[in-house]
Amino acid sequence: MSDRRHSPVEQQDIDVESCTWNLRHRLLQETPLFSEVPPEAITTINSRFSDTGYAAGETIVHEEAPAERFFIVAMGVVTLFRATEAGQTILLDVLTSGDSFGSIAGYGPSYYTVGAAARSTVCALSIDGGGFRSIIAEHSSVALRTIETLSQRLHQAEEMTTQLGGSSAEARIAYILLRLAAKLGRPWNGGTLINAPLTRDDLASMAGTTTETCSRMISIFRREGTITSGRSWIAVMDLDALRERSPTI
Repeated sequence: MSDRRHSPVEQQDIDVESCTWNLRHRLLQETPLFSEVPPEAITTINSRFSDTGYAAGETIVHEEAPAERFFIVAMGVVTLFRATEAGQTILLDVLTSGDSFGSIAGYGPSYYTVGAAARSTVCALSIDGGGFRSIIAEHSSVALRTIETLSQRLHQAEEMTTQLGGSSAEARIAYILLRLAAKLGRPWNGGTLINAPLTRDDLASMAGTTTETCSRMISIFRREGTITSGRSWIAVMDLDALRERSPTI
């Protein structure tokens, strides 16, 4: 039996000095946005990005601030959030290496529609509007991939709203766990570890329920053997059991 106090989640604490030129080059080469760019051009693209380290808890992007930079997570975990009129913060998504966020005016909204914060120590690559436009001028495929990325994000947001609307708390939490396992999961002890630090508050926020309700459902799932969990980590041990409780995913 695993020690629930010890988190198996990888890279909770990273050294931003490890965000080397070679790591940046490989990351950009593997990013779908640049999938059709000739390999020899990635070096030039790499030089147009800058990398910045962020401490855990630090805000990277403020919601509704002017959209001036496009970001790619190189190392660490980033959360996307939105503030409500009541002053609450709703967690929208969890990002890891290779995921992108932010936008540049002219290639998306003129302001950031969501905020972004470092959940762990983070190294993020970013580029401003001028640098991004120069890449598009040289590589038209990047413009097409940018449109596809924006469309996919809109579709995902609409799908999540549809799937969660009107569902029970149990179904919503099951849906969020399946979504996170599909995106962030890695094999672990015969199950699928959601490889990012997550609290009950995080899951409750994403599922649109209370922390108390979320904790109760997590306890039920754990007793049934559907998941196992500890302090700020969850592993799904029976995906089929969650699918039976969840809206379509």
